[in-house]
Amino acid sequence: MNSVTQVINEAHLSANSTLGKCTEIEVYGEPLNPSINYSSAYAFKTIEELGAYHENKFDSVRYTRDSSLIVRQLEHYFGLMHSDHSALMFNSGMGAISACFSALVTSKSRIVTFGSFYRKSLSIFLSYQKNFGIEYINVLGLEELENLNSKDTIVLIESPSNPFLELVDIKAVRSALPDATIILDTTFQGLLNSKSGYQGIDIVLGSCTKYIGGHNDLLAGYVVCQNKSLYSKVWDERSMRGGIIDNQSAYLLLRSLRTYDLRVNKTLDNMSHVLKFLADSSVVESIYYPGQYENAAQSGLFESEHYHGGGVVTFRVSKNVTLNQNLETLCSTKMAPSFGAVDSLVEIPMYMSHWGKSLDEVKKLGLDERTVRFSVGNEPIQYILNDLVKLLKIK
Repeated sequence: MNSVTQVINEAHLSANSTLGKCTEIEVYGEPLNPSINYSSAYAFKTIEELGAYHENKFDSVRYTRDSSLIVRQLEHYFGLMHSDHSALMFNSGMGAISACFSALVTSKSRIVTFGSFYRKSLSIFLSYQKNFGIEYINVLGLEELENLNSKDTIVLIESPSNPFLELVDIKAVRSALPDATIILDTTFQGLLNSKSGYQGIDIVLGSCTKYIGGHNDLLAGYVVCQNKSLYSKVWDERSMRGGIIDNQSAYLLLRSLRTYDLRVNKTLDNMSHVLKFLADSSVVESIYYPGQYENAAQSGLFESEHYHGGGVVTFRVSKNVTLNQNLETLCSTKMAPSFGAVDSLVEIPMYMSHWGKSLDEVKKLGLDERTVRFSVGNEPIQYILNDLVKLLKIK
């Protein structure tokens, strides 16, 4: 009785071809979608061929912890969307930001951040501070940057920020810190939403799990480096720790890129109705959206830097709104983390991201039990507004 291995080997040998190319098929057309190759390793016919890979490892494939054909295709597209700089794909947004700081931080480093931003990013910096004595400084204003300029300073800018959608003046930061390495987290911007083309930024990164993936069915992140030295360091870090996106998720992400504009345009159209609804509501005390409402003082910065404000809005409701009970009555909107997808999602950050903390603790972050973050999806707008009516119901 033949074994499976024997059958495969005999077919391979008789075809005198590589595995997977044994059958000659006449193909007259081209597939509309890319193929997914699940191979974890790539074979080389000669030592010379292997040597050629090592001489050109950034643009070739050998082992999928380093790269693969479909990941290279993704990185090519992300590079083109960022002034043709070198891009790297990761298995999550946090994988991307972790790799950048792991690649760059030394015993002399100083890490600088601005105001409120994603709590998981903060946990990285606090860990560096606690475990290795790395200096970490969170500033609230540009005036606090005085005397912080150094080649050992690494800056993280999250703009717009989570959850209050505030902007950071990147040009002013670069002017104050000309020698620093500046990393920009664009997760809340989405793609192609910078009028300046990220001038003055050394590394642009973001989570693809949000707007870019857009269907709540994958985790991914990206990094774009402005020079080859940074790219090489981050590439080596990803290779060492295995943070690359898997091929199945890469395929789904390629699919999502093809519908990105349609999804974002629908979200922005729905957002215009949501903002009007919230502004007209007597039980909404404050609204946070880039360049508008509580962030209106940044309208000039917003207009000069961005094309749109995205699909997330944060707002605070009055005390007579029964938020906790009202969340149970929603229909199409779901209480869930993440944002930027076809699904409308709602959360109370105090409970979703800061569970177990006291009210006094979260108030230091500008939050309370009446602060809501709402991600506008692609549902018919009346579905979304109907859920907002239910969410804002009073006693």
